[in-house]
Amino acid sequence: MCARLSVVYITKNAGQHFDRSLASVANIADELLVVDSGSQDNTLILARNAGARIIERSWLGFAAQRQFAVVSAENSWVLMMDADEILTETAARVIRNTILIREPAGVAGYLLERR
Repeated sequence: MCARLSVVYITKNAGQHFDRSLASVANIADELLVVDSGSQDNTLILARNAGARIIERSWLGFAAQRQFAVVSAENSWVLMMDADEILTETAARVIRNTILIREPAGVAGYLLERR
């Protein structure tokens, strides 16, 4: 059985680039999870349109919000994304081949370089 991947975002008024970010992970995400802290723009509309599960939660600080999002994810593999980050096709392919197809034994996590 292949591993499953949750792609997790913490957001507030992140709509400007969010649609591009969501599209960049669509082919590898088994779950899209958005933990939102009171967006007043189109963030939640974009998330719903992408099929994301949305949890609305007051902002309790960056670390607490991020940890809550990770714990709330349904899958054991979690990719944390910022709403303005775009996953390249190469990165998506590497994630799919490394985690989703081979499911490495004894590996707890990976680090992605960001630009």
